[in-house]
Amino acid sequence: MKIADLNFEQSLLRRHLIFKTSWSYKFDLIFQIIVNVVLWLFMSMILVNYATYDRNGKSFVYVFVVFMLIFNYLLYLKLMEKKLSIIRTNNTAGINREYILAFAKQEDWSIRKKSKNIVVTFEDCGDRGLGNNKQLTRVFLLSANDVLFTVFTERNRVNFPGLFDRRDVRSDLSKVFANRPDTKNN
Repeated sequence: MKIADLNFEQSLLRRHLIFKTSWSYKFDLIFQIIVNVVLWLFMSMILVNYATYDRNGKSFVYVFVVFMLIFNYLLYLKLMEKKLSIIRTNNTAGINREYILAFAKQEDWSIRKKSKNIVVTFEDCGDRGLGNNKQLTRVFLLSANDVLFTVFTERNRVNFPGLFDRRDVRSDLSKVFANRPDTKNN
């Protein structure tokens, strides 16, 4: 994902990544909202006649509810994709930057941008089957003792966010900062 015109100060203030989004990102978000609206309309039509369904029809409704909950969770993840997660440390932004760069090198992430307070990394996760290449863009903002980050997932088709990508990055970074003698992670 191309991160253009990133507003560092506003992003820190709002704890939400603020940058110029591409038309494909906006289209992807609108597509996922429309899919969820259509699923809810379909579900409401099904529930109107729920009492008249036989046993197989009711089983379909239960499976469809689980399917809808998964899509709702994916929409929630997409809407929260720009929200910045925070890891608090006792280090300065410069030391945190060095730790992140060393960790990115260790994990074989390519570094797209590195400045005083911003680090953007990229990872090509390869083909996950069905010709759907997955790519992860991780954005780290460094402020005083805090590391704020988010993860964007890109695929060839619809960019559903990864279910556990953000949690995995938080876990890995917490381990990196916990293994440093001068860091205390909250």
